[in-house]
Amino acid sequence: MSTALDPAWKWVLGFCLVDFANRVLFGAFGTMLYPSQPYLAANLGTSLESVTALWSFGGIGWFAGTVASALTFKQRLRTCRAKMWFFCLCSLAMAATCLSFPYVQSYAVLLVANVVRMFLAAAWETAGAGMLVYTVGPVRERPSTVLKCRFKEF
Repeated sequence: MSTALDPAWKWVLGFCLVDFANRVLFGAFGTMLYPSQPYLAANLGTSLESVTALWSFGGIGWFAGTVASALTFKQRLRTCRAKMWFFCLCSLAMAATCLSFPYVQSYAVLLVANVVRMFLAAAWETAGAGMLVYTVGPVRERPSTVLKCRFKEF
């Protein structure tokens, strides 16, 4: 009996680790950023209302990321390696935009950074949800989909 992992399960393990790390870090970023909005406004020299409008404009990025990922992910990225690169690069780019927030001195640059961050998050989420269903399979997926949805509610 071989102790080597089946390549399909290596993919599932790798995807789940990257997915988990991405979700934890994205949640940690939101937990730290949202209460610091008054300090962000002071740093930018703008009103608090302007800073809270960032999240509304982020919705544009989310919509665009969802559409772009839905239209291109499956057609363009055909190998497991290419898909994993996509997830890793999205995560790293999202981390870079998140880390830039405290250092941005212009509201316009912060607005663009937030739209890009939300675009990447939506691209990740759309492709990731599809990959989870495709990788695990529709029959075995039902319980984990429910678990994933319940986990997001917390």
